[in-house]
Amino acid sequence: MTDTSQPQARESIREFLGRHLSGYDIGDDENLFETGYVNSLFLLQLVVFVEETFGLEVEDGDLRRENFCSVSALTGFVAGKQAAAGAPPQP
Repeated sequence: MTDTSQPQARESIREFLGRHLSGYDIGDDENLFETGYVNSLFLLQLVVFVEETFGLEVEDGDLRRENFCSVSALTGFVAGKQAAAGAPPQP
């Protein structure tokens, strides 16, 4: 598991989304699914990104829209998983 601060996690998530949603500047609290740019297939890409980038295991129970619906939600999800794994995120 890679211990990442919340600002670092947020920046990594924004960079990933920026590469895949070219030309669309997403707000941190904007719902990714409601924009129409993100669907269930892209959700799988987000899961792989989170697992590989942050060294976390996304379990079946984690696959809820509220965990992946925005940059802020993803950042909080990563921080929560890191804390649960015993590596609290840095401020």
